[in-house]
Amino acid sequence: MTQWLKQSTAFIFRSGPFVDSTDGVTAETALTIAQADIQISKAGAAFAQTSATTPTTTHDADGWYQCPFTTTDTGTLGTLDVQIAMTGALPVWKHFMVMPANVFDSLVSGSAADLLDVSTVQLAGTAQTARDIGASVLLSMGTGTGQLDFTSGVVKASLVQILASAITGTAAQIAAAFTKFFDKAAPTGTINSLPDAVAGAAGGIFIAGTNAATSITTALTANITGSLSGAVGSVTGAVGSVTGAVGSVTGAVATVTALGAQAKLDVNAEVDTALNTAIPGTPTADSVNQRLVAIDVLTEASGTGDLAAILTDTGTTLDDLIDTEIGAIKAVTDKLDTALELDGAVYRYTTNALEQAPAGSGTSDWSADERTTIRTILGIPASGTTPAAPTAGALKVIDDFLDTEIATLLTYAAGSGPITFVYTLTNSGSGLPISDALVQAYTEAAMSNLSASGRTAADGTVTFYLTAGTYYLKRTKSGFSFTNPDTEVVA
Repeated sequence: MTQWLKQSTAFIFRSGPFVDSTDGVTAETALTIAQADIQISKAGAAFAQTSATTPTTTHDADGWYQCPFTTTDTGTLGTLDVQIAMTGALPVWKHFMVMPANVFDSLVSGSAADLLDVSTVQLAGTAQTARDIGASVLLSMGTGTGQLDFTSGVVKASLVQILASAITGTAAQIAAAFTKFFDKAAPTGTINSLPDAVAGAAGGIFIAGTNAATSITTALTANITGSLSGAVGSVTGAVGSVTGAVGSVTGAVATVTALGAQAKLDVNAEVDTALNTAIPGTPTADSVNQRLVAIDVLTEASGTGDLAAILTDTGTTLDDLIDTEIGAIKAVTDKLDTALELDGAVYRYTTNALEQAPAGSGTSDWSADERTTIRTILGIPASGTTPAAPTAGALKVIDDFLDTEIATLLTYAAGSGPITFVYTLTNSGSGLPISDALVQAYTEAAMSNLSASGRTAADGTVTFYLTAGTYYLKRTKSGFSFTNPDTEVVA
């Protein structure tokens, strides 16, 4: 029986049964079927091996094996024959039919999205055209009953009614109205741009010469009398003149530009009058008048002000006081002239000036024997000898101890397990190694039990000596952001 297949679709089929070539009965259940063993023939062509390089041919039951078809194997429409000949077993073959995808999905998969392509030739023995089955409709052109008046696909129409109401205007009137209404190539407004009110009434369109528009135009071109209430946003251009007094201006006036000559004289006169008016006995606190009174009291000639008290010190004027004090300072500085001498670009004290300076002996508190004993204990060479690594004494003991302990600490830092584990740290963006980064290996995800640590070399590697298990690595370096921990399995 031929089995249907979907074109260019991978498929696993069952091949068998494979039975012993001697008795023809015993099932062969341990065959190894390779690529070369599976020979296929597409659409009657010569047999060739399957395109599956490593086919999975698992034994199923009773000598039957599963074998794969690749999309290449099923890529050709038509018959597909398979034969498999294995040593020790009778040959097995099978026949398939490769079908177009939509046909297979319609007949086998039951997919509603794929339908069979058919062409209708006859209905009830009568030949059919595309127009018969609705592919096109033939219209009758003309002005009679059941006909349409059109030219090159454009239907002509006469507007007689709108919503069952007859239009009484003439054809010329209707055409003219449409022309006026639509005489705008790219309109920016819509019918909503017009106010929904009777023209000439409140909220409606002004009708020039018949309603408020006439009054407004007259008022704006003549003088405005009476009062303006509310805020005036701005006045652009020059204001010719303001006749009469301006009662008040509320709010700040930003700038006044180009005052007239008379306005300047009026302002100056007001300022002169204010300056020539006596300051009241009790001026307002923190006002200019109050500050002027305070300065006047401070400097008044009667001698009761604070400044007057400073200038007078028990009958001695400030001038006399300055003369006395400067003379005393000069008497001291004159002595420095004999205590200093020039030493190149700087000055230094003379020998006489330093006669009473504290003297230092410059001698050591240790005797020669004591210094020799100290050098011997510490392992320091004799005085005048270039220092070298100590070969004896306390310093030698300390040096050896530090060498041993540092080596031990370094071994512990890298771990002491039997498995050598090399970890490489690279930049996830550029792929370059990250050097001198601290890497710490913990035995649990909370990263509290440190097992080993070290810093990456120039190639981004760091070596640990660990026991088998899962480790959680914490990476740290200034300027880098890592997602810690990085889980690694050491085996």
